[in-house]
Amino acid sequence: MKPCPFTLYLLLATLCACTESDVSEITPPEVSAPINWKVVTIKGTRALIENDTQLQTACTPSIGGEAITIWGSHNRSDEPIFNGTLLTYEAKTSTTPHMWNYVDEPDKYWLYSTEYDFLAYYPADFPNVVATSTLFTATYNSMVQQEDLMLARTTVNTADAAFDKYAPVPLQMNHALAAVKFKVKSKNGRTMTLKSLSLSGLYTKGDFVYQSKSKPAVTDWENHSDNTASYDWAGTLTFDGTAADVTGYTATSPLATYAEDGFILVIPQQDCLPALDIATTDKVYDRAVLGEVDFEPGKQYVYTITIDPKFDFSITVVTTSWEKTIIPDIIVGDN
Repeated sequence: MKPCPFTLYLLLATLCACTESDVSEITPPEVSAPINWKVVTIKGTRALIENDTQLQTACTPSIGGEAITIWGSHNRSDEPIFNGTLLTYEAKTSTTPHMWNYVDEPDKYWLYSTEYDFLAYYPADFPNVVATSTLFTATYNSMVQQEDLMLARTTVNTADAAFDKYAPVPLQMNHALAAVKFKVKSKNGRTMTLKSLSLSGLYTKGDFVYQSKSKPAVTDWENHSDNTASYDWAGTLTFDGTAADVTGYTATSPLATYAEDGFILVIPQQDCLPALDIATTDKVYDRAVLGEVDFEPGKQYVYTITIDPKFDFSITVVTTSWEKTIIPDIIVGDN
Protein backbone atom coordinates (compact mmCIF):
# COMPACT_ATOMS: atom_id res chain seq x y z
CA MET A 1 0.00 0.00 0.00
CA LYS A 2 1.44 3.33 -1.06
CA PRO A 3 1.28 6.30 1.31
CA CYS A 4 -0.99 9.08 0.24
CA PRO A 5 0.57 12.36 -0.99
CA PHE A 6 -0.65 14.16 2.13
CA THR A 7 1.19 11.68 4.39
CA LEU A 8 4.44 12.16 2.39
CA TYR A 9 4.05 15.93 2.74
CA LEU A 10 3.72 15.69 6.54
CA LEU A 11 6.73 13.39 6.76
CA LEU A 12 8.93 15.72 4.70
CA ALA A 13 7.78 18.75 6.69
CA THR A 14 8.64 16.98 9.95
CA LEU A 15 12.10 16.01 8.69
CA CYS A 16 12.81 19.54 7.50
CA ALA A 17 11.71 21.01 10.83
CA CYS A 18 13.97 18.66 12.77
CA THR A 19 16.92 19.40 10.50
CA GLU A 20 16.54 23.17 10.91
CA SER A 21 16.22 22.85 14.70
CA ASP A 22 19.26 20.59 14.96
CA VAL A 23 21.40 22.99 12.91
CA SER A 24 20.42 26.02 14.98
CA GLU A 25 21.34 24.29 18.23
CA ILE A 26 24.76 23.07 17.12
CA THR A 27 27.52 24.63 19.19
CA PRO A 28 30.43 25.78 17.00
CA PRO A 29 33.17 23.16 17.22
CA GLU A 30 36.34 23.97 19.10
CA VAL A 31 39.40 24.82 17.04
CA SER A 32 42.24 22.37 17.62
CA ALA A 33 44.51 24.95 19.25
CA PRO A 34 44.51 26.44 22.74
CA ILE A 35 44.34 30.14 23.49
CA ASN A 36 47.86 31.22 24.40
CA TRP A 37 49.54 34.54 25.10
CA LYS A 38 52.39 36.83 24.14
CA VAL A 39 52.94 39.39 26.88
CA VAL A 40 55.12 42.42 26.18
CA THR A 41 55.67 45.54 28.24
CA ILE A 42 56.64 49.13 27.65
CA LYS A 43 60.20 49.63 28.89
CA GLY A 44 60.69 51.44 32.15
CA THR A 45 63.28 52.08 34.82
CA ARG A 46 65.18 49.40 36.71
CA ALA A 47 63.07 49.89 39.83
CA LEU A 48 59.91 49.40 37.81
CA ILE A 49 59.23 46.61 35.32
CA GLU A 50 61.84 47.41 32.69
CA ASN A 51 61.38 44.90 29.89
CA ASP A 52 59.79 41.63 28.86
CA THR A 53 62.45 39.58 30.62
CA GLN A 54 61.87 41.35 33.94
CA LEU A 55 58.12 40.83 33.67
CA GLN A 56 58.71 37.15 32.90
CA THR A 57 61.04 36.86 35.88
CA ALA A 58 58.54 38.61 38.17
CA CYS A 59 55.84 36.15 37.07
CA THR A 60 57.99 33.03 37.40
CA PRO A 61 56.65 31.19 40.49
CA SER A 62 60.06 30.06 41.74
CA ILE A 63 61.59 33.55 41.38
CA GLY A 64 59.28 36.56 41.49
CA GLY A 65 56.07 34.93 42.67
CA GLU A 66 53.89 37.49 40.88
CA ALA A 67 51.24 36.86 38.21
CA ILE A 68 49.06 38.53 35.60
CA THR A 69 45.27 38.38 35.94
CA ILE A 70 43.23 37.59 32.81
CA TRP A 71 39.55 38.36 32.24
CA GLY A 72 37.88 37.18 29.04
CA SER A 73 34.48 36.72 27.45
CA HIS A 74 32.97 36.09 24.02
CA ASN A 75 29.74 36.85 22.19
CA ARG A 76 28.37 33.29 22.35
CA SER A 77 27.91 33.17 26.10
CA ASP A 78 26.95 35.39 29.00
CA GLU A 79 29.48 33.63 31.21
CA PRO A 80 33.16 34.70 31.19
CA ILE A 81 35.71 32.20 29.94
CA PHE A 82 38.45 33.81 32.02
CA ASN A 83 37.23 34.97 35.41
CA GLY A 84 40.27 36.39 37.19
CA THR A 85 42.46 33.60 35.83
CA LEU A 86 46.10 33.82 36.92
CA LEU A 87 48.80 33.72 34.27
CA THR A 88 52.38 32.85 35.19
CA TYR A 89 55.56 32.33 33.21
CA GLU A 90 56.47 28.65 33.38
CA ALA A 91 56.64 25.66 31.06
CA LYS A 92 53.74 23.18 31.19
CA THR A 93 52.53 20.30 29.08
CA SER A 94 50.26 21.67 26.38
CA THR A 95 48.94 20.91 22.90
CA THR A 96 50.95 23.89 21.69
CA PRO A 97 54.03 24.60 23.84
CA HIS A 98 54.12 28.08 25.34
CA MET A 99 55.48 29.70 28.48
CA TRP A 100 52.60 31.88 29.70
CA ASN A 101 50.29 29.39 31.42
CA TYR A 102 47.26 29.36 33.69
CA VAL A 103 47.48 28.59 37.39
CA ASP A 104 45.44 25.49 38.29
CA GLU A 105 43.28 25.72 35.17
CA PRO A 106 43.30 23.69 31.91
CA ASP A 107 43.87 25.21 28.49
CA LYS A 108 40.95 27.00 26.88
CA TYR A 109 40.34 26.41 23.16
CA TRP A 110 39.24 28.79 20.42
CA LEU A 111 35.72 28.63 18.98
CA TYR A 112 34.95 29.27 15.31
CA SER A 113 33.22 32.52 14.27
CA THR A 114 33.44 34.00 17.76
CA GLU A 115 34.44 37.45 18.98
CA TYR A 116 36.47 37.61 22.20
CA ASP A 117 37.26 40.46 24.62
CA PHE A 118 40.32 40.20 26.87
CA LEU A 119 41.60 42.36 29.71
CA ALA A 120 44.80 41.73 31.67
CA TYR A 121 46.50 43.51 34.54
CA TYR A 122 49.68 43.25 36.62
CA PRO A 123 50.27 42.63 39.47
CA ALA A 124 47.55 40.05 39.98
CA ASP A 125 47.20 40.84 43.69
CA PHE A 126 46.70 44.57 43.14
CA PRO A 127 44.23 45.66 45.86
CA ASN A 128 40.75 47.16 45.53
CA VAL A 129 40.18 45.90 41.97
CA VAL A 130 36.84 45.36 40.26
CA ALA A 131 37.32 43.93 36.76
CA THR A 132 35.60 42.30 33.78
CA SER A 133 36.79 41.57 30.25
CA THR A 134 36.07 45.19 29.28
CA LEU A 135 36.45 47.21 32.49
CA PHE A 136 39.04 47.72 35.24
CA THR A 137 38.52 49.94 38.28
CA ALA A 138 40.71 50.40 41.33
CA THR A 139 41.58 52.93 44.01
CA TYR A 140 45.26 53.80 44.28
CA ASN A 141 47.06 55.56 47.13
CA SER A 142 50.64 56.36 46.19
CA MET A 143 51.60 57.06 49.80
CA VAL A 144 50.97 53.44 50.80
CA GLN A 145 51.38 51.74 47.40
CA GLN A 146 54.33 51.95 45.04
CA GLU A 147 53.42 49.14 42.65
CA ASP A 148 53.86 49.39 38.90
CA LEU A 149 50.27 48.96 37.71
CA MET A 150 50.08 47.79 34.07
CA LEU A 151 47.09 46.86 31.90
CA ALA A 152 46.16 45.60 28.45
CA ARG A 153 42.92 45.25 26.49
CA THR A 154 42.40 43.51 23.17
CA THR A 155 39.80 41.75 21.02
CA VAL A 156 40.10 38.69 18.78
CA ASN A 157 37.52 37.58 16.20
CA THR A 158 38.07 34.04 14.96
CA ALA A 159 35.87 34.82 11.93
CA ASP A 160 38.45 37.26 10.60
CA ALA A 161 40.34 36.09 7.53
CA ALA A 162 43.63 37.01 9.22
CA PHE A 163 42.92 34.94 12.36
CA ASP A 164 45.68 32.44 13.08
CA LYS A 165 44.61 29.83 15.60
CA TYR A 166 48.23 29.14 16.54
CA ALA A 167 49.25 32.77 17.05
CA PRO A 168 49.37 33.91 20.68
CA VAL A 169 47.11 36.72 21.80
CA PRO A 170 49.24 39.88 22.03
CA LEU A 171 48.94 41.67 25.38
CA GLN A 172 50.68 45.04 25.30
CA MET A 173 51.00 45.92 28.99
CA ASN A 174 50.89 49.69 29.46
CA HIS A 175 51.72 51.66 32.60
CA ALA A 176 48.80 53.35 34.35
CA LEU A 177 50.91 55.63 36.57
CA ALA A 178 53.45 58.40 36.12
CA ALA A 179 56.95 58.46 37.65
CA VAL A 180 58.92 61.40 39.06
CA LYS A 181 62.61 61.63 39.80
CA PHE A 182 64.95 64.36 41.08
CA LYS A 183 68.60 65.01 40.32
CA VAL A 184 70.71 67.66 42.00
CA LYS A 185 73.94 69.41 41.01
CA SER A 186 75.84 72.63 41.84
CA LYS A 187 76.04 75.51 39.43
CA ASN A 188 79.80 76.04 39.61
CA GLY A 189 80.91 72.49 40.34
CA ARG A 190 81.41 73.11 44.04
CA THR A 191 80.91 70.11 46.33
CA MET A 192 77.73 70.49 48.37
CA THR A 193 75.47 68.37 50.59
CA LEU A 194 71.72 68.03 50.21
CA LYS A 195 69.91 67.59 53.54
CA SER A 196 66.22 67.52 52.61
CA LEU A 197 63.80 67.64 49.70
CA SER A 198 60.01 67.66 49.70
CA LEU A 199 57.64 67.48 46.71
CA SER A 200 54.17 68.70 47.66
CA GLY A 201 50.90 69.83 46.11
CA LEU A 202 50.14 66.57 44.28
CA TYR A 203 47.10 64.36 44.55
CA THR A 204 48.22 61.06 46.03
CA LYS A 205 44.97 59.08 45.94
CA GLY A 206 42.51 58.54 43.12
CA ASP A 207 40.12 56.18 41.35
CA PHE A 208 41.28 54.60 38.11
CA VAL A 209 38.59 53.58 35.59
CA TYR A 210 39.96 51.93 32.43
CA GLN A 211 37.88 50.45 29.63
CA SER A 212 39.33 51.69 26.33
CA LYS A 213 41.53 49.59 24.05
CA SER A 214 44.16 52.31 23.88
CA LYS A 215 46.79 53.19 26.49
CA PRO A 216 45.61 54.51 29.87
CA ALA A 217 44.97 58.26 29.80
CA VAL A 218 45.16 60.96 32.45
CA THR A 219 41.38 61.35 32.14
CA ASP A 220 40.93 57.75 33.34
CA TRP A 221 41.86 59.02 36.82
CA GLU A 222 39.18 60.74 38.87
CA ASN A 223 37.95 61.50 42.39
CA HIS A 224 41.28 62.67 43.73
CA SER A 225 40.22 66.03 45.15
CA ASP A 226 41.56 66.99 48.58
CA ASN A 227 43.96 64.03 48.71
CA THR A 228 47.21 65.98 48.53
CA ALA A 229 50.34 65.00 50.43
CA SER A 230 54.10 65.33 50.09
CA TYR A 231 56.92 62.97 49.12
CA ASP A 232 59.76 63.69 51.52
CA TRP A 233 63.46 62.95 51.34
CA ALA A 234 65.96 63.50 54.14
CA GLY A 235 69.56 62.40 54.46
CA THR A 236 73.06 63.31 53.38
CA LEU A 237 73.66 63.44 49.63
CA THR A 238 76.98 64.86 48.49
CA PHE A 239 77.00 66.29 44.97
CA ASP A 240 78.99 68.57 42.68
CA GLY A 241 78.73 69.71 39.07
CA THR A 242 77.58 66.26 37.95
CA ALA A 243 73.89 65.59 38.57
CA ALA A 244 73.31 63.03 41.34
CA ASP A 245 70.08 61.02 41.78
CA VAL A 246 68.00 61.72 44.86
CA THR A 247 67.14 58.23 46.15
CA GLY A 248 65.71 56.68 49.30
CA TYR A 249 62.59 58.60 50.25
CA THR A 250 61.35 58.75 53.82
CA ALA A 251 57.58 58.51 54.07
CA THR A 252 55.22 55.57 54.33
CA SER A 253 57.57 52.61 53.87
CA PRO A 254 56.87 51.57 50.24
CA LEU A 255 58.49 54.76 48.96
CA ALA A 256 61.85 53.53 50.21
CA THR A 257 61.71 50.54 47.85
CA TYR A 258 62.40 52.89 44.95
CA ALA A 259 65.79 53.96 46.29
CA GLU A 260 67.63 52.12 43.52
CA ASP A 261 66.61 54.54 40.77
CA GLY A 262 65.03 57.41 42.66
CA PHE A 263 61.70 57.18 40.85
CA ILE A 264 58.48 57.54 42.79
CA LEU A 265 55.11 56.61 41.29
CA VAL A 266 52.50 59.36 41.26
CA ILE A 267 48.80 59.55 40.39
CA PRO A 268 48.25 60.91 36.87
CA GLN A 269 46.64 64.33 37.13
CA GLN A 270 46.04 67.52 35.17
CA ASP A 271 46.76 71.20 35.73
CA CYS A 272 48.59 70.65 39.01
CA LEU A 273 51.12 73.02 40.58
CA PRO A 274 53.67 70.92 42.45
CA ALA A 275 55.98 72.73 44.84
CA LEU A 276 59.51 71.90 45.93
CA ASP A 277 61.29 72.63 49.22
CA ILE A 278 65.00 71.89 49.52
CA ALA A 279 67.78 72.49 52.03
CA THR A 280 71.52 71.97 51.96
CA THR A 281 73.99 72.08 54.83
CA ASP A 282 74.56 75.73 53.90
CA LYS A 283 71.05 77.05 53.34
CA VAL A 284 67.31 76.44 53.51
CA TYR A 285 65.89 77.66 50.21
CA ASP A 286 62.52 79.29 49.65
CA ARG A 287 59.77 77.11 48.23
CA ALA A 288 59.66 76.90 44.43
CA VAL A 289 56.49 76.21 42.44
CA LEU A 290 57.46 73.95 39.55
CA GLY A 291 54.90 75.31 37.12
CA GLU A 292 51.61 73.91 35.89
CA VAL A 293 52.01 70.38 34.61
CA ASP A 294 50.03 67.31 33.57
CA PHE A 295 51.41 64.05 34.94
CA GLU A 296 50.40 61.48 32.34
CA PRO A 297 50.33 57.67 32.55
CA GLY A 298 53.39 55.91 31.19
CA LYS A 299 55.67 58.95 31.40
CA GLN A 300 58.69 59.79 33.53
CA TYR A 301 59.40 63.31 34.75
CA VAL A 302 63.04 63.87 35.65
CA TYR A 303 63.66 67.19 37.42
CA THR A 304 67.23 68.45 37.61
CA ILE A 305 67.86 71.01 40.37
CA THR A 306 70.88 73.25 39.78
CA ILE A 307 71.89 75.01 43.00
CA ASP A 308 73.87 78.20 43.19
CA PRO A 309 75.77 77.94 46.50
CA LYS A 310 75.29 81.62 47.31
CA PHE A 311 71.93 82.56 45.87
CA ASP A 312 69.18 80.34 44.52
CA PHE A 313 68.43 77.32 42.35
CA SER A 314 66.85 76.61 38.98
CA ILE A 315 64.94 73.57 37.82
CA THR A 316 64.63 71.89 34.44
CA VAL A 317 62.51 68.90 33.55
CA VAL A 318 62.90 66.20 30.93
CA THR A 319 59.73 64.26 30.16
CA THR A 320 60.36 60.76 28.84
CA SER A 321 57.88 58.07 27.87
CA TRP A 322 58.57 54.51 28.94
CA GLU A 323 59.57 53.94 25.31
CA LYS A 324 62.47 56.32 26.07
CA THR A 325 61.37 59.01 23.59
CA ILE A 326 62.80 62.19 25.08
CA ILE A 327 60.82 65.41 25.08
CA PRO A 328 63.19 68.44 25.17
CA ASP A 329 64.22 70.14 28.41
CA ILE A 330 61.90 72.83 29.74
CA ILE A 331 62.80 75.37 32.40
CA VAL A 332 59.97 75.09 34.88
CA GLY A 333 61.02 77.27 37.73
CA ASP A 334 63.51 79.76 39.13
CA ASN A 335 63.71 81.03 42.67
